[in-house]
Amino acid sequence: MLGERDHRDSVQYNFILDLLADPRFVERVGHVYTEVGGINLTEDVNRLLNATYAADDDFMDSLYSYYQKGECFYPLWEKYNRIKFLKGLYNINKKTSCKIHLGLTDINFSWDSIHTVDDYKAFWTSLDKTNRDSLLSANFASMYERQPLVKGTRKALVITSQPHAISYSGYFKPWDRDYGTQGWWMKKTFGEERVKIVVLNWFDWVLWNGQNCPMTGNGAWDAAFERMGCRPFGIDFQDNPYGETNYNGPEEVRHLSKAGNGRMWPTVLFMTLLYMIMWRL
Repeated sequence: MLGERDHRDSVQYNFILDLLADPRFVERVGHVYTEVGGINLTEDVNRLLNATYAADDDFMDSLYSYYQKGECFYPLWEKYNRIKFLKGLYNINKKTSCKIHLGLTDINFSWDSIHTVDDYKAFWTSLDKTNRDSLLSANFASMYERQPLVKGTRKALVITSQPHAISYSGYFKPWDRDYGTQGWWMKKTFGEERVKIVVLNWFDWVLWNGQNCPMTGNGAWDAAFERMGCRPFGIDFQDNPYGETNYNGPEEVRHLSKAGNGRMWPTVLFMTLLYMIMWRL
C-alpha cells in the first residue's frame, strides 16, 4: 500500500509511473488499485486504457469523455495528476502485450442516477463517510480475490492517501466513535505481514491549519535529506536513525505514531523536498 501525499501533488506521480513502467511490475504484480474512482467504473476505465486507437489524440478524446462522466461522487475531481496517471498508464500498456489492470476502490456511484439537486443532496445525506475506509478495503478485497495468479501468487499495489494508508484503529474524536483506517482494515483482512505500507515524505498534515505546513521533526528530516543531495531513499521507522519523532496520526494518538516504534508507519520514502512540492502546487 502506497500512501500518497496531497491529492493535488503531481510530482509524486513521476515516481508512481516510473514504478509501473518497470517491466518487473507487470511481470510480477500486474495490478494497481486507486482510492480515486468508483468501483462500478473499473470495467469502463480498463476498456479505455486497453483499447486500440488510431492516434494518441483519439485516446485523449476518449479519456476526456470518460473523465467528464465523473469517476467519483464529487461533482468535480479537478486534480490534474489523475489525468496524468491515466494517460501514463495507457502509454505503459500500449507498449507491451501484458497489460496492467487498474482497479477502482471507492464507493459505487453513478451520476446517471442524479437528475436534480435534491437527488444529490439525498445521496450526500445518506452517505456514511465514517465507514468509507472499511469500504475501500472491502472493495479492494472483492477484486483482489478474483485476480488471476501471476507465477502462482497474487500481488497488488494499492495507492491511497496517507490518512487512509496508516494502520490505526481507535477512538476518533470528530465522529465520537471508534474508527479503523483503510490500512488497518487491510492488515486485519489479509494479515499483518502480508500488507506492507509505504508512505511518501510529506508535511505533518495533522497540524496543518490551512496556511502553515509544519514539517516532520521541525524540518530535521527534510534538512538531512537535502544534505544528502536529495537522493531518493526509503527508511523503515523501526530502529530508524532519527530516533523517536512524532510523525502524523490523529492528534489524540500522536504518542502512538512516533517513528521510533514503527507501529503505524512502517516505511517512508523520500523523493522530493517538501518546499519543492509546495512550490509546484
